[in-house]
Amino acid sequence: MDKVKLTPELEQHLKDEGFIKLKEVNGIIIGIYRYMFTIAIVVDIDKDGYQHRYCYPYENTMDCLMAFEIYDGTGDPIGRWIKNKGWNRDRLNPEIEHEHINNNKDGSRGI
Repeated sequence: MDKVKLTPELEQHLKDEGFIKLKEVNGIIIGIYRYMFTIAIVVDIDKDGYQHRYCYPYENTMDCLMAFEIYDGTGDPIGRWIKNKGWNRDRLNPEIEHEHINNNKDGSRGI
């Protein structure tokens, strides 16, 4: 993706598309977007799409918003994101992956 500036026109276009918050940092645009089941930090946005996103469950919305404020687009953001999805990637948060795989609500183990 070519580097894009967050112009007032692009910012309005992205907000019209549903982005809640936006910022430009280290030459990329990062935003917050609400999906059907999650809220996400979306990374490397332009007028046509984005590279990837970090999905947080709605109950961790405050984690997502706090992580957005300090995230610079490198590495992984802080907080209890559950999935990193996007162009050529689909992975669980390695810090909490075992919780989702090994602990069911009824106390049994497995997926």
